[in-house]
Amino acid sequence: LYGHIARSPELALALSRELQNIQPGLALLTSPFAGGKAVRAAGLPVIFDAPADLDFEEDGTHVIEPIPQAKDPDMVADRAVQLATGKVTSVTGVIIDMPTESICVHGDRPNAPEVAKAVHERLIAEGYVISSAFTR
Repeated sequence: LYGHIARSPELALALSRELQNIQPGLALLTSPFAGGKAVRAAGLPVIFDAPADLDFEEDGTHVIEPIPQAKDPDMVADRAVQLATGKVTSVTGVIIDMPTESICVHGDRPNAPEVAKAVHERLIAEGYVISSAFTR
């Protein structure tokens, strides 16, 4: 669903409007692509999210692993810091814009706790404040 919302302005808008019916002010958490941009343009609450533990194509889409594998915690932490600056390096080595207001680390990796700890520690060391995107 996340990927469909990111690419479909119609679906993102419909879901965001329904969220407002259920709980006014609740933001849609999605990637900064067509869907997220449409929600923001409509004046509805949205938070641009990016996963630090996934690779990215040159167009900014995520490379989804069929079965999540262990990742190098330091590499994921490096990517999190880069995402915090609004950029990310694609699988081809091209640095692309990635407006990011929330950074995700998936919990279904074999070493997810180590990855999350490395990301948390690195972001704090770089001077970032860690908080819920929904309570800012």
